Amino acid sequence: MEYLLDNEALEELKKLPQYGSENVYYQKVIVNDSQRTSSVLRDIANEHDFFIVGRTHESDLPQIEGLKDWSEYSELGVIGDLLASPDFESRAGVLVVQQQVKDR
Repeated sequence: MEYLLDNEALEELKKLPQYGSENVYYQKVIVNDSQRTSSVLRDIANEHDFFIVGRTHESDLPQIEGLKDWSEYSELGVIGDLLASPDFESRAGVLVVQQQVKDR
């Protein structure tokens, strides 16, 4: 059900002119390796004021392979840590979210 609600909200956002408004911007970028992931994040780090990222990722994904080795704060996740890194020289805020797994 949550997946459907997420997709519905995303579809509503996509209806806005150029996938965004003055306060929200949606952009989908497909990357195939960790070098490109890092490059894309570096390119957009100073273009935005705020990022929302997920904390947990499959560790064997090629898009983040190797980035975990450089991670300083594992509680932020690989992407959150990268965005919060002083090396990025970005002043953007980063909100890291993690889905709660319920025991059945």
